[in-house]
Amino acid sequence: MVPPESPEGTQEPDVGKQNAEQETSPSDKATAENSAQQSSDRQSASGEGRQPVGDVDPPVDVIADLTRIGAAMAVLLNDSFQLLRAESRLWASALLLILMLTMAVGFLLAAAAVLLVAAPAMLLVELGWLGPTLALLVSAAVLLLLALLAVLTIRRLSADMGFRRSRRALLKARQLQGRRSGASSRERPQ
Repeated sequence: MVPPESPEGTQEPDVGKQNAEQETSPSDKATAENSAQQSSDRQSASGEGRQPVGDVDPPVDVIADLTRIGAAMAVLLNDSFQLLRAESRLWASALLLILMLTMAVGFLLAAAAVLLVAAPAMLLVELGWLGPTLALLVSAAVLLLLALLAVLTIRRLSADMGFRRSRRALLKARQLQGRRSGASSRERPQ
């Protein structure tokens, strides 16, 4: 039963309930307290209605939490793999483009080299110093001379790549150590 509301919007106190509470005898109060105590004992024995002790929270549904965490991890892992796949495709396409542009630059440099060789030959022909065939032969001879100089430079530089000085120093150190050990073995009586 809902108590009637007063015009101000507040509830009026239930007079009947107050009278019933005042009329209960001390023995009825003791019986009510005993039944409350017994119900509390039953709940604590069965594990229901436990009050948290200290900072310990009441038990939670761990399996549901682990399921949610596992589902979130699966989504995260799936998203990570999709990102990795997309970045791999981007990497592959960028690498392919870089290789194609490198080849294009190589072809452009080769064409520029041909024109740089042809220009002096044409100049020799226009000046009338040499005929077209002889001008091309002179240009080819100059290119062969430049290639020979490049090969000689490569041979000289590659000789330094053999660690020649380090090997020589190690050989001298080994020989020196051998002499010392030989001299010390002769001094020791056997």
